[in-house]
Amino acid sequence: MKRILVALDLSPSSEWAFERAVQLAGADGASLDAVHVIDDQLLRYGDQTEEFGATLAARAEAKLSRLWSDLPASLRPRFRHAIRTGRPSEGIVAAAAEYRADLIVLGMHGTDAMKDLFVGTTAERIIRQSDAPVLMVRDNPDGPYSKVLVATDLSKASSRALQAALRLAPGADFLVGHVFETPFPGLIRMTEEHAEDYRRQRAAETDEQVRRDLEAFLAIHTGPKQPTIASLCERGEAIGGLAAMVERHQPELLVIGTNGRDGGTGSRLGSVAVAFLNSPPCDVLVSH
Repeated sequence: MKRILVALDLSPSSEWAFERAVQLAGADGASLDAVHVIDDQLLRYGDQTEEFGATLAARAEAKLSRLWSDLPASLRPRFRHAIRTGRPSEGIVAAAAEYRADLIVLGMHGTDAMKDLFVGTTAERIIRQSDAPVLMVRDNPDGPYSKVLVATDLSKASSRALQAALRLAPGADFLVGHVFETPFPGLIRMTEEHAEDYRRQRAAETDEQVRRDLEAFLAIHTGPKQPTIASLCERGEAIGGLAAMVERHQPELLVIGTNGRDGGTGSRLGSVAVAFLNSPPCDVLVSH
């Protein structure tokens, strides 16, 4: 990745997103841009709109300048920041297009349930409107990602998500998880033996897809360490099954692919992505 954009709301937890973006930019030699969008809805109330807006901008400038001063010296020349006013999702998408970002990094708003819901909604809008993968940072970074779970439905979108994750965390161990539902459950009554045969069939398909994806990735990208990838295949409902995989394997990063702009939430994994953005169990990367 050559260009990383981190969106900051200046809350304490957004600094975790900044720290993760710094780690990724430093590891990849990428440029790092930061944007803070002042929500114009905050400026529509009261009699001191202009003064209030100037105060918010000054606070944002002071915070971004401090973050710049804390950067490693090697990264400072590759760091830019901007303060904008408008709808947060639109301002972030516009900045990503302007800076030609290869990755957008977002932070959480804290622990308030309603705020978390609105963060997920903002992230969903950004995913719909931008071509770049979106990384939502939930946890305080403790070095590079070492364990990554990639959700797959064996689609091209899932393959692209795995490729994005391999670029993002080349030194991590990877699990690729496929959760499938029994076809036409109301019409077909499977014996346990037939259900296990079907699971084995889907597991073989998953293994083959993962093998092809890895071969395609390694044909383009070379590095000192070939990634370790294991595949998982389980029968169940998509969101619940994937949540159980996360609980069982405790990844630091969950990766989900969608079908791209405008149809981002129309796919099966697209709806799964929205569910996990609204309540992320760990850092979440959503890729087209």
